[in-house]
Amino acid sequence: MESKQNANQIRMSEAKDDWKPLRKMASQPADKYRIGEIGDPWGVAEKKEWLDQTTKKRSYLEEVVTKYVKIDMNVFEVRQYGALSTDPAAFPLLAAISKDWDSSKPCVLVTGGVHGYETSGVQGTLLFAATTAVDYAKQFNIVVCPCVSPWGYERVERWNPICLDPNRSFGPDESTHTEESAAVIKLLDSLEPRSNISEGGVGGGWICHLDCHETTDTDETEFMPARAALVGSVYKRCEIPDGERNVERGVCVCVESSYTKPFSVQVSSWLEIRPRQRRNGTRASSLRWRRSHTFALETALGPS
Repeated sequence: MESKQNANQIRMSEAKDDWKPLRKMASQPADKYRIGEIGDPWGVAEKKEWLDQTTKKRSYLEEVVTKYVKIDMNVFEVRQYGALSTDPAAFPLLAAISKDWDSSKPCVLVTGGVHGYETSGVQGTLLFAATTAVDYAKQFNIVVCPCVSPWGYERVERWNPICLDPNRSFGPDESTHTEESAAVIKLLDSLEPRSNISEGGVGGGWICHLDCHETTDTDETEFMPARAALVGSVYKRCEIPDGERNVERGVCVCVESSYTKPFSVQVSSWLEIRPRQRRNGTRASSLRWRRSHTFALETALGPS
C-alpha cells in the first residue's frame, strides 16, 4: 500500500501546468520573487524552500470539519472520501451527499476550497450545505465538497505541498491529477448515474458544477508572483476588480438567484460587496460556474 502511494505521489509531482505567466494587459511589472532565479524553473531545492517557509495559520479541523454537524443528517450523508497523505488525521476529505440518492434525478456538484486559501468558497459552501441545499435536495442529487484542498486552507496557500495547483488538475489525463483532484474524481466515479442529462433537461445525470472561488489582494502580491517564478518568469501585475461576483463558463446571469445567495451572504460577512467596478489592489469574490448546458441557472434549478 505504501509503495502504491509513493508511486502516485511521484506521478502527481510530474503533473504539468501550462499556465502562461505574462499577461498582455499588465499595468506594471512586479519585483522578482524571493525564491528562484529569473529564467530558471524551480527544481527540487526551490520547491523545498517554498514548502519550508509555509506555516499553519488556522485549523481545518476547527474551522471546517466541526461545522459538518450543522448539516441535516436526515437529508445528507457526510462521507469521508479520502485523506491527504501529508497528514491523514489532520486532513480528512469530507463531502455531504444526498442520502436518498435517486438515479432518476439530475445531479449537482458544489465545490469550495479547490484553492485552499480562498476562504469564502469554503465557508459559503458549508453554509449552503447546511441551509439552502436541504430544499434543493428534493429535486436533485447533491454532492457538496466544501474544502477540496485542506492543506492549502490551513497554510493559506494556493498550491498543495508539492507546488501544484489543484484547480488545474481535473482533466481526463490522470498524469495531471493531484492528490486532491484525484480524490474528488474517484468519489464522483463511485456515484450513479454517470451519464449527462439529456438536452431536454429530463432524467438523471450531472447537470452542473458550481465551483466557488475568491480573488484576494495576495493574488497580486504573493500567489501570482510565486506562480511565475515557478516557471522561471516574472509576474506582471494587473488590476483586481472590486466586489465583483460573476458566473462564468455558461450563459447564466442569475448572480443573485436563490441558489447563489448563501454564498453571497457568507462572503459579505467579512468582505464588502460593492457594485461592479475595477480598483487596483482590492479584493473581489466570484462564483465560477461550470456546467454542460447553456440555459440559465434559474431555468436549470428553479426556485428552491
